[in-house]
Amino acid sequence: MRIDFHINFAGQCQKAFEFYQSILGGNIELLTYENSPAKKPGSRELAS
Repeated sequence: MRIDFHINFAGQCQKAFEFYQSILGGNIELLTYENSPAKKPGSRELAS
C-alpha cells in the first residue's frame, strides 16, 4: 500500500523537510503552489 499526503504551509518549509529527510531518509517530492498545474484563483482560463 502506498500513502500519499499533502500538507499546506503559509510560509517556506523546504529547509525543514530537507532536515527531516537527512535524519529519516526517504524521498521528498515538493510541489509549491506557484509551480502547481492547478489554475490560480481568478484565472480566466476555464477547464473543459
